[in-house]
Amino acid sequence: MNALLRSWTSPPALLVALALAGAGCADEKKPPAADADAGAEQGPQKAVLDGKLAAAVKAAESTQGPSTRGGDGPPENGVFTAGAADKAQAPGAPAKVAVLDAGKEPRVRLAPAPGDEQRETVSLTVRLNGGAIPVDYSLGLKLDKPKDEKKTDGPKSWRVLGKVLGVSLSPQLPRELSDKLGKLKGTELRYTLGPDGGASDLAYALAKDADPGLGEVVVKGLVDAMGVTMPPLPREPVGLGGYWMVTDRANSFTDVVRYRVYKVEKLDKDGATLSVDVRQYATHDEADLGGQKLTIQHFDSTAKGKFDWTPAGLLPAHGETSQKTQLAGAVGGQQAGLQVELTAKFAADADKADKKK
Repeated sequence: MNALLRSWTSPPALLVALALAGAGCADEKKPPAADADAGAEQGPQKAVLDGKLAAAVKAAESTQGPSTRGGDGPPENGVFTAGAADKAQAPGAPAKVAVLDAGKEPRVRLAPAPGDEQRETVSLTVRLNGGAIPVDYSLGLKLDKPKDEKKTDGPKSWRVLGKVLGVSLSPQLPRELSDKLGKLKGTELRYTLGPDGGASDLAYALAKDADPGLGEVVVKGLVDAMGVTMPPLPREPVGLGGYWMVTDRANSFTDVVRYRVYKVEKLDKDGATLSVDVRQYATHDEADLGGQKLTIQHFDSTAKGKFDWTPAGLLPAHGETSQKTQLAGAVGGQQAGLQVELTAKFAADADKADKKK
């Protein structure tokens, strides 16, 4: 891995500029409203928890530690009080996987058996404070198998190497922007596929000539969407209607406690169709935006998705996700806001996969 390898942590310069662009608007204390058509394909994102995700998170919080409401669920403003987040999920601790309903019989154990290679197209649209950047990535993925790898009967993890083989762009984009996005070709992606099927240690290395600010915005969106669609799987067998919750720490412009609830929508011999609801909470009231300290007054981050999981998949065979993150706060006593939305569509290249059989 070269020196350009970066994890999904440090905010890019372009987002910093956008976040601070409204600093002069002293009366603007709420995040900007979303475009009317934002996330239309997945439906509007909700700012509050509902249904099974709400119940699951509330139950988890009541047993794992207090929040700003004294143990009565996650913080209303999206920001944990000091120390409360560590009680919900300690830094560096492995993800917790809890089956909340095993579902109907028959039940099966979902377990990974990854194939050696996969070609995938991911269509990603990133919206930054209203402006849309659509990018279609052609990805080549393969397992990184050490030559001296020893066979073991215990739990096994797999390192996955990915590369952006091509970038397709809308002809409506300005030429200067298209030229910069086109230079993302050659960008490298890496992650670990755990014995439970969950993707972790997601990282990337931008192509040599890629613009660091713009490139990191759209590549980070890609990496985030990939992580949501490769979840840790429960050890117990699950059936139709079964669902489980994954609790972990992640980064979404600041350190967050992330709750993901996956539900089995369809189950057959080839795999499962899973839906996911995601809610994230800031672990503290400060975000570092490229050296500028943003005091967070409101943090709201949600995601939804539905995708086809297969044991051999390095990414889902098909699927869609949408995510929306809003921050509102102050920088140097002036109000600042940032809204980022992304939608992603996944499609495995079946023709090339069949030719390799």
